[in-house]
Amino acid sequence: SGATAVIIGSDGVRRMGATLPTTTLLGPGEGMVVATTARGEPAVMVLGADAAGTMAAAELLAGRLPRVWDPKGPTLAHVVDEVKTVLTAGGVAATGVSIPRVSVRAGESEIHAKEVFQEVGDKTPEAQAELRLAQLLLDRSENNEAVKSIQRAEDLLAKTTSPRDEAMARILLAQTLMASGKLAEARESISQAIQFAEHSHDLEISLMSGVISARIDAASGSPAQRREVAKRLNAVAQQAKAAEFVYAALEARLAMGEMELNSGNTTAGRTHLEVLEEEASSQGFQLVVQKASAVLGTRENQAALHVRN
Repeated sequence: SGATAVIIGSDGVRRMGATLPTTTLLGPGEGMVVATTARGEPAVMVLGADAAGTMAAAELLAGRLPRVWDPKGPTLAHVVDEVKTVLTAGGVAATGVSIPRVSVRAGESEIHAKEVFQEVGDKTPEAQAELRLAQLLLDRSENNEAVKSIQRAEDLLAKTTSPRDEAMARILLAQTLMASGKLAEARESISQAIQFAEHSHDLEISLMSGVISARIDAASGSPAQRREVAKRLNAVAQQAKAAEFVYAALEARLAMGEMELNSGNTTAGRTHLEVLEEEASSQGFQLVVQKASAVLGTRENQAALHVRN
């Protein structure tokens, strides 16, 4: 008939003869909306780990799609466009991007996880697409989702011979571990990327792994160690600029500005990041602009809270 069937609950899925997706990862009060087919026709499944989760998923379908409920958040269409942009910028020829499922938690005002599926050309490894997606998720501070993409990439890389992509996966994994406070694991992950860069003389991998390694050492080091880290970051920034790896140079300077703020050098840190914002904006690196703005905004909020207390 061409109409889209809406299937509510696991019993409904079974009655329609459709395949029930895995819901074991859903916690209490969590649900999902899944695009699928049933009896050869398009269908939408509304599922939950329990009654509350199923209700949350039903509300999501009824009132929140295709827009994320949070009025300040992105639409799902915007997420798709953003994924396409990141994949294209990374050299991945994405032929299509879709979001076949979203999940939601009862009592919350926005979707807390999105599964994005991308179709890539035959010449582009699927692992590379997963790594680009992981980078996007990291930049959106969706660390748990980034880990899933990294793990999928690692599973794919285990079946291929792509040492460079594996090194990139280690860099992204180190970023995620660092954001989660797991510094020892992050250091182990980034060391593997550094080893690859040393053996292959891959300058881009060397620069990016150098930035992340410095961030890890700054997070766990003494004031004296942080001063040494600042020298390393400055060297990375200069080397990246000379080699015209502009993004790596900006990332090194971003790390330097953050470290200055965290070390109590508020004026120098703010000046550093404000100049970085202007330069990154003029060169079209809006993601770096957003990161610098976020760091400055966080510091301002912390200062205001300290004054009130």
